[in-house]
Amino acid sequence: MLSGRRAFFLYIVLVALVFALVTFREGALSYAVFYTVILLLPAYLAYCIYIRFALNIFQELSAHKVTKGEESGYRCIIENTGPLSINGLKPVWEDRLSTAVRAGEYPSLSLPPRSRIEISMPVVCRYAGTYEIGITDFVVRECFGLFALKIPCPARFRAVVRPAVTGTAQAAMAFKDLESEARMRHPLEKEPMLTGDLRPYIPGDRLHAVHWKNYAHSGELLTRTSDDEETKEIRLVLVPAEEPRRFEEYVRRDAFLEFAVSAAAFFSDSRRQASFIYPRDSVREQVVSDEESFYAFYEAVSDGLFYGSAKDREELLSVPAHDESVLVLFIRETDFDESRDQAGGGFSRYPGEPDSAKGAG
Repeated sequence: MLSGRRAFFLYIVLVALVFALVTFREGALSYAVFYTVILLLPAYLAYCIYIRFALNIFQELSAHKVTKGEESGYRCIIENTGPLSINGLKPVWEDRLSTAVRAGEYPSLSLPPRSRIEISMPVVCRYAGTYEIGITDFVVRECFGLFALKIPCPARFRAVVRPAVTGTAQAAMAFKDLESEARMRHPLEKEPMLTGDLRPYIPGDRLHAVHWKNYAHSGELLTRTSDDEETKEIRLVLVPAEEPRRFEEYVRRDAFLEFAVSAAAFFSDSRRQASFIYPRDSVREQVVSDEESFYAFYEAVSDGLFYGSAKDREELLSVPAHDESVLVLFIRETDFDESRDQAGGGFSRYPGEPDSAKGAG
Protein backbone atom coordinates (compact mmCIF):
# COMPACT_ATOMS: atom_id res chain seq x y z
CA MET A 1 0.00 0.00 0.00
CA LEU A 2 1.30 3.45 -0.91
CA SER A 3 1.95 6.04 1.76
CA GLY A 4 -0.55 8.87 2.00
CA ARG A 5 1.81 11.41 0.44
CA ARG A 6 2.74 9.17 -2.50
CA ALA A 7 -0.88 8.14 -3.08
CA PHE A 8 -1.98 11.78 -3.18
CA PHE A 9 0.86 12.65 -5.56
CA LEU A 10 -0.17 9.77 -7.83
CA TYR A 11 -3.77 10.99 -7.71
CA ILE A 12 -2.69 14.49 -8.83
CA VAL A 13 -0.76 12.93 -11.71
CA LEU A 14 -3.88 10.96 -12.74
CA VAL A 15 -6.00 14.11 -12.60
CA ALA A 16 -3.51 15.87 -14.88
CA LEU A 17 -3.55 12.96 -17.32
CA VAL A 18 -7.37 12.83 -17.58
CA PHE A 19 -7.44 16.60 -18.14
CA ALA A 20 -5.07 16.06 -21.02
CA LEU A 21 -7.22 13.17 -22.24
CA VAL A 22 -10.45 15.18 -22.49
CA THR A 23 -8.56 18.14 -23.95
CA PHE A 24 -7.06 16.24 -26.87
CA ARG A 25 -9.60 13.46 -27.31
CA GLU A 26 -13.32 13.90 -27.12
CA GLY A 27 -15.91 11.19 -26.60
CA ALA A 28 -18.03 9.50 -23.96
CA LEU A 29 -15.25 7.18 -22.85
CA SER A 30 -12.82 10.04 -22.24
CA TYR A 31 -15.35 11.91 -20.11
CA ALA A 32 -16.28 8.74 -18.22
CA VAL A 33 -12.62 8.25 -17.27
CA PHE A 34 -12.31 11.95 -16.44
CA TYR A 35 -15.26 12.03 -13.99
CA THR A 36 -14.26 8.69 -12.44
CA VAL A 37 -10.83 10.03 -11.53
CA ILE A 38 -12.06 13.48 -10.48
CA LEU A 39 -14.78 12.12 -8.20
CA LEU A 40 -12.71 9.24 -6.81
CA LEU A 41 -11.26 11.09 -3.81
CA PRO A 42 -14.45 13.00 -2.80
CA ALA A 43 -16.55 9.84 -3.11
CA TYR A 44 -14.03 7.87 -1.03
CA LEU A 45 -14.04 10.50 1.71
CA ALA A 46 -17.84 10.57 1.73
CA TYR A 47 -17.88 6.76 2.00
CA CYS A 48 -15.50 6.91 5.01
CA ILE A 49 -17.76 9.47 6.70
CA TYR A 50 -20.74 7.21 6.07
CA ILE A 51 -18.93 4.24 7.64
CA ARG A 52 -17.95 6.35 10.64
CA PHE A 53 -21.59 7.17 11.42
CA ALA A 54 -23.21 3.90 10.29
CA LEU A 55 -20.86 1.59 12.18
CA ASN A 56 -21.75 0.45 15.69
CA ILE A 57 -19.51 -1.82 17.73
CA PHE A 58 -19.78 -3.50 21.11
CA GLN A 59 -16.85 -5.24 22.81
CA GLU A 60 -16.69 -7.13 26.10
CA LEU A 61 -14.80 -9.75 28.08
CA SER A 62 -16.37 -12.68 29.88
CA ALA A 63 -15.53 -11.07 33.24
CA HIS A 64 -15.24 -7.52 34.51
CA LYS A 65 -11.69 -8.19 35.68
CA VAL A 66 -9.29 -10.73 34.21
CA THR A 67 -5.91 -12.02 35.35
CA LYS A 68 -2.63 -11.38 33.57
CA GLY A 69 -1.50 -14.26 31.36
CA GLU A 70 -4.78 -16.19 31.50
CA GLU A 71 -7.12 -16.77 28.57
CA SER A 72 -10.45 -14.94 28.77
CA GLY A 73 -13.50 -14.99 26.53
CA TYR A 74 -13.73 -11.98 24.19
CA ARG A 75 -16.84 -11.03 22.20
CA CYS A 76 -17.31 -8.30 19.62
CA ILE A 77 -20.49 -7.29 17.77
CA ILE A 78 -20.10 -5.10 14.65
CA GLU A 79 -23.25 -3.61 13.13
CA ASN A 80 -23.97 -1.65 9.95
CA THR A 81 -26.97 0.55 10.75
CA GLY A 82 -27.07 2.35 7.40
CA PRO A 83 -28.73 1.70 4.01
CA LEU A 84 -25.46 1.07 2.12
CA SER A 85 -23.13 -1.92 2.21
CA ILE A 86 -19.77 -1.72 3.95
CA ASN A 87 -17.08 -3.72 2.16
CA GLY A 88 -13.37 -4.25 2.66
CA LEU A 89 -13.39 -3.15 6.30
CA LYS A 90 -10.11 -4.23 7.91
CA PRO A 91 -10.08 -4.39 11.74
CA VAL A 92 -6.92 -3.26 13.53
CA TRP A 93 -6.30 -5.30 16.69
CA GLU A 94 -4.31 -4.20 19.72
CA ASP A 95 -1.39 -6.65 19.72
CA ARG A 96 1.29 -5.29 22.07
CA LEU A 97 -0.47 -5.45 25.44
CA SER A 98 -2.77 -8.35 24.58
CA THR A 99 -3.16 -11.23 22.13
CA ALA A 100 -6.44 -11.93 20.32
CA VAL A 101 -5.93 -15.63 19.62
CA ARG A 102 -7.79 -15.84 16.28
CA ALA A 103 -7.52 -12.27 15.02
CA GLY A 104 -5.86 -13.51 11.82
CA GLU A 105 -9.11 -15.20 10.80
CA TYR A 106 -10.72 -11.78 10.23
CA PRO A 107 -8.49 -9.91 7.74
CA SER A 108 -11.46 -8.12 6.16
CA LEU A 109 -15.15 -7.68 6.96
CA SER A 110 -18.18 -7.02 4.77
CA LEU A 111 -21.57 -5.98 6.13
CA PRO A 112 -24.75 -5.71 4.03
CA PRO A 113 -27.18 -2.88 4.89
CA ARG A 114 -28.58 -3.12 8.43
CA SER A 115 -26.71 -6.28 9.31
CA ARG A 116 -24.38 -7.37 12.08
CA ILE A 117 -21.65 -9.90 12.68
CA GLU A 118 -20.40 -11.36 15.94
CA ILE A 119 -16.80 -12.33 16.65
CA SER A 120 -15.86 -14.55 19.61
CA MET A 121 -12.40 -15.76 20.54
CA PRO A 122 -10.03 -16.18 23.49
CA VAL A 123 -7.83 -13.23 24.40
CA VAL A 124 -4.76 -13.09 26.66
CA CYS A 125 -3.85 -9.86 28.47
CA ARG A 126 -0.09 -9.84 28.89
CA TYR A 127 0.30 -7.04 31.48
CA ALA A 128 -1.46 -5.93 34.63
CA GLY A 129 -3.28 -2.62 34.67
CA THR A 130 -6.09 -0.95 32.75
CA TYR A 131 -5.68 -0.55 29.00
CA GLU A 132 -7.40 -0.92 25.63
CA ILE A 133 -7.67 -4.33 23.99
CA GLY A 134 -9.54 -5.81 21.05
CA ILE A 135 -10.32 -3.70 17.97
CA THR A 136 -8.91 -0.17 18.18
CA ASP A 137 -9.35 1.05 14.58
CA PHE A 138 -10.65 0.12 11.13
CA VAL A 139 -8.85 0.59 7.82
CA VAL A 140 -11.00 1.50 4.78
CA ARG A 141 -9.61 1.26 1.24
CA GLU A 142 -11.16 2.69 -1.90
CA CYS A 143 -12.00 0.37 -4.79
CA PHE A 144 -8.68 0.81 -6.65
CA GLY A 145 -6.56 0.33 -3.52
CA LEU A 146 -4.90 3.71 -3.96
CA PHE A 147 -5.92 5.19 -0.62
CA ALA A 148 -6.36 3.66 2.85
CA LEU A 149 -7.82 5.66 5.71
CA LYS A 150 -7.77 4.58 9.36
CA ILE A 151 -11.06 5.19 11.21
CA PRO A 152 -11.05 5.09 15.05
CA CYS A 153 -13.22 2.38 16.53
CA PRO A 154 -16.50 3.99 17.68
CA ALA A 155 -16.39 2.14 21.01
CA ARG A 156 -12.97 1.09 22.25
CA PHE A 157 -12.78 -1.32 25.16
CA ARG A 158 -10.55 -1.06 28.24
CA ALA A 159 -9.74 -4.22 30.14
CA VAL A 160 -9.08 -4.32 33.88
CA VAL A 161 -6.28 -6.83 34.41
CA ARG A 162 -5.20 -8.22 37.77
CA PRO A 163 -1.45 -8.60 38.37
CA ALA A 164 0.16 -12.00 38.80
CA VAL A 165 0.97 -13.00 42.38
CA THR A 166 4.57 -14.22 42.35
CA GLY A 167 7.54 -14.44 44.67
CA THR A 168 9.17 -11.30 43.28
CA ALA A 169 8.89 -9.43 46.59
CA GLN A 170 10.07 -12.23 48.89
CA ALA A 171 13.77 -11.61 48.34
CA ALA A 172 13.21 -7.93 49.05
CA MET A 173 11.84 -8.72 52.51
CA ALA A 174 15.47 -9.01 53.61
CA PHE A 175 15.94 -5.35 52.68
CA LYS A 176 18.14 -3.92 55.44
CA ASP A 177 17.34 -6.92 57.61
CA LEU A 178 13.66 -6.05 57.58
CA GLU A 179 12.79 -9.16 59.61
CA SER A 180 14.94 -8.17 62.57
CA GLU A 181 14.41 -4.44 62.12
CA ALA A 182 10.65 -4.67 62.35
CA ARG A 183 10.33 -7.89 64.37
CA MET A 184 7.22 -8.65 62.30
CA ARG A 185 4.63 -10.51 64.35
CA HIS A 186 1.04 -11.40 63.52
CA PRO A 187 -1.47 -9.29 65.51
CA LEU A 188 -3.26 -12.44 66.77
CA GLU A 189 -0.05 -13.76 68.23
CA LYS A 190 -0.14 -13.30 72.00
CA GLU A 191 2.46 -11.16 73.72
CA PRO A 192 4.96 -13.27 75.64
CA MET A 193 4.47 -13.47 79.35
CA LEU A 194 7.12 -14.68 81.77
CA THR A 195 9.51 -16.49 79.42
CA GLY A 196 13.22 -16.67 78.90
CA ASP A 197 13.10 -13.21 77.35
CA LEU A 198 11.41 -11.67 80.40
CA ARG A 199 12.31 -11.39 84.07
CA PRO A 200 10.95 -9.44 87.04
CA TYR A 201 11.79 -5.74 87.02
CA ILE A 202 14.88 -4.68 89.01
CA PRO A 203 15.26 -1.01 90.01
CA GLY A 204 17.77 0.59 87.65
CA ASP A 205 16.62 -1.34 84.52
CA ARG A 206 16.31 0.75 81.39
CA LEU A 207 12.78 2.10 81.04
CA HIS A 208 12.50 1.20 77.33
CA ALA A 209 13.22 -2.44 78.23
CA VAL A 210 10.15 -2.63 80.49
CA HIS A 211 7.26 -4.66 79.02
CA TRP A 212 4.68 -1.89 79.41
CA LYS A 213 1.87 -3.81 77.72
CA ASN A 214 2.11 -6.56 80.30
CA TYR A 215 2.20 -3.95 83.08
CA ALA A 216 -0.99 -2.33 81.75
CA HIS A 217 -2.64 -5.76 81.59
CA SER A 218 -1.50 -7.33 84.85
CA GLY A 219 0.10 -4.57 86.88
CA GLU A 220 3.35 -6.58 87.07
CA LEU A 221 6.60 -5.00 85.95
CA LEU A 222 8.68 -7.26 83.68
CA THR A 223 11.91 -6.44 81.86
CA ARG A 224 13.06 -7.78 78.50
CA THR A 225 16.38 -9.52 78.66
CA SER A 226 16.96 -9.34 74.86
CA ASP A 227 17.90 -6.24 72.90
CA ASP A 228 14.85 -6.53 70.63
CA GLU A 229 12.36 -3.73 70.77
CA GLU A 230 8.62 -4.21 70.50
CA THR A 231 7.13 -5.20 67.17
CA LYS A 232 7.06 -2.23 64.83
CA GLU A 233 4.05 -1.29 62.79
CA ILE A 234 4.91 -1.69 59.10
CA ARG A 235 3.44 0.74 56.58
CA LEU A 236 4.08 0.35 52.86
CA VAL A 237 3.30 3.37 50.69
CA LEU A 238 2.56 2.71 47.00
CA VAL A 239 3.58 5.68 44.85
CA PRO A 240 2.36 5.20 41.25
CA ALA A 241 3.48 7.34 38.35
CA GLU A 242 0.99 9.12 36.13
CA GLU A 243 -1.51 7.04 34.15
CA PRO A 244 0.41 5.01 31.52
CA ARG A 245 0.19 6.14 27.90
CA ARG A 246 3.13 4.44 26.19
CA PHE A 247 3.91 0.74 25.93
CA GLU A 248 6.99 1.03 28.17
CA GLU A 249 4.88 2.70 30.86
CA TYR A 250 2.35 -0.16 30.81
CA VAL A 251 5.22 -2.65 31.23
CA ARG A 252 6.52 -0.62 34.17
CA ARG A 253 3.06 -0.45 35.76
CA ASP A 254 2.79 -4.24 35.44
CA ALA A 255 6.08 -4.78 37.33
CA PHE A 256 5.05 -2.25 39.98
CA LEU A 257 1.66 -3.87 40.63
CA GLU A 258 3.14 -7.38 40.63
CA PHE A 259 5.69 -6.37 43.26
CA ALA A 260 3.05 -4.64 45.41
CA VAL A 261 0.61 -7.57 45.50
CA SER A 262 3.46 -10.05 45.96
CA ALA A 263 4.63 -8.07 48.99
CA ALA A 264 1.06 -8.20 50.34
CA ALA A 265 0.96 -11.96 49.69
CA PHE A 266 4.12 -12.34 51.76
CA PHE A 267 2.44 -10.79 54.80
CA SER A 268 -0.73 -12.80 54.20
CA ASP A 269 1.07 -16.14 53.84
CA SER A 270 3.22 -15.54 56.91
CA ARG A 271 0.24 -14.16 58.86
CA ARG A 272 1.95 -10.91 59.65
CA GLN A 273 0.41 -7.47 59.52
CA ALA A 274 1.24 -4.50 57.30
CA SER A 275 -0.68 -1.40 56.24
CA PHE A 276 -0.69 -0.52 52.55
CA ILE A 277 -1.30 3.12 51.63
CA TYR A 278 -2.17 3.93 48.01
CA PRO A 279 -4.07 6.49 45.90
CA ARG A 280 -7.39 5.77 44.21
CA ASP A 281 -9.42 8.97 43.87
CA SER A 282 -8.12 9.72 47.35
CA VAL A 283 -5.40 8.32 49.57
CA ARG A 284 -6.56 5.03 51.10
CA GLU A 285 -5.12 2.69 53.68
CA GLN A 286 -5.73 -1.04 53.93
CA VAL A 287 -4.40 -3.56 56.44
CA VAL A 288 -3.19 -6.94 55.16
CA SER A 289 -2.69 -9.72 57.70
CA ASP A 290 -4.48 -12.80 56.36
CA GLU A 291 -5.95 -14.29 53.19
CA GLU A 292 -9.23 -12.40 53.39
CA SER A 293 -7.61 -8.97 53.81
CA PHE A 294 -5.08 -9.82 51.09
CA TYR A 295 -7.78 -10.50 48.50
CA ALA A 296 -9.58 -7.29 49.43
CA PHE A 297 -6.34 -5.39 48.82
CA TYR A 298 -5.62 -7.39 45.64
CA GLU A 299 -8.99 -6.53 44.09
CA ALA A 300 -8.73 -2.87 45.12
CA VAL A 301 -5.29 -2.45 43.56
CA SER A 302 -6.39 -4.30 40.41
CA ASP A 303 -9.10 -1.68 39.86
CA GLY A 304 -6.34 0.84 39.23
CA LEU A 305 -4.13 3.31 41.08
CA PHE A 306 -4.48 6.97 40.20
CA TYR A 307 -4.37 10.39 41.80
CA GLY A 308 -7.65 12.17 42.34
CA SER A 309 -5.83 15.50 42.73
CA ALA A 310 -2.32 16.91 42.88
CA LYS A 311 -2.53 16.86 46.68
CA ASP A 312 -2.76 13.06 46.74
CA ARG A 313 0.85 12.61 45.64
CA GLU A 314 2.06 15.17 48.18
CA GLU A 315 0.09 13.39 50.89
CA LEU A 316 1.63 10.02 49.95
CA LEU A 317 5.19 11.32 49.98
CA SER A 318 4.65 12.99 53.35
CA VAL A 319 3.44 9.86 55.15
CA PRO A 320 5.40 10.08 58.41
CA ALA A 321 6.54 7.50 60.90
CA HIS A 322 4.50 8.62 63.91
CA ASP A 323 7.17 7.39 66.32
CA GLU A 324 9.98 4.88 66.61
CA SER A 325 7.48 2.01 66.67
CA VAL A 326 6.52 2.57 62.99
CA LEU A 327 8.55 1.46 59.98
CA VAL A 328 7.55 3.22 56.73
CA LEU A 329 8.68 1.82 53.36
CA PHE A 330 7.96 3.36 49.97
CA ILE A 331 7.36 1.39 46.77
CA ARG A 332 7.69 3.79 43.83
CA GLU A 333 6.59 2.86 40.33
CA THR A 334 9.46 4.84 38.81
CA ASP A 335 11.92 2.43 40.45
CA PHE A 336 10.73 -0.27 38.07
CA ASP A 337 12.06 1.34 34.90
CA GLU A 338 14.35 -1.05 33.05
CA SER A 339 17.06 1.63 33.03
CA ARG A 340 17.10 1.88 36.84
CA ASP A 341 18.98 -0.28 39.28
CA GLN A 342 16.50 -2.17 41.46
CA ALA A 343 19.03 -3.39 44.00
CA GLY A 344 16.71 -2.16 46.76
CA GLY A 345 14.13 -4.71 45.65
CA GLY A 346 11.47 -2.04 45.21
CA PHE A 347 11.61 -0.80 48.82
CA SER A 348 12.96 2.57 49.89
CA ARG A 349 13.16 4.35 53.22
CA TYR A 350 13.02 7.67 51.36
CA PRO A 351 9.81 9.22 50.03
CA GLY A 352 11.52 11.04 47.14
CA GLU A 353 13.39 9.77 44.10
CA PRO A 354 16.53 7.70 44.79
CA ASP A 355 18.94 10.29 43.36
CA SER A 356 17.50 13.10 45.47
CA ALA A 357 17.60 10.89 48.54
CA LYS A 358 21.26 10.13 48.02
CA GLY A 359 22.04 13.78 47.53
CA ALA A 360 20.25 14.65 50.76
CA GLY A 361 22.09 12.00 52.69
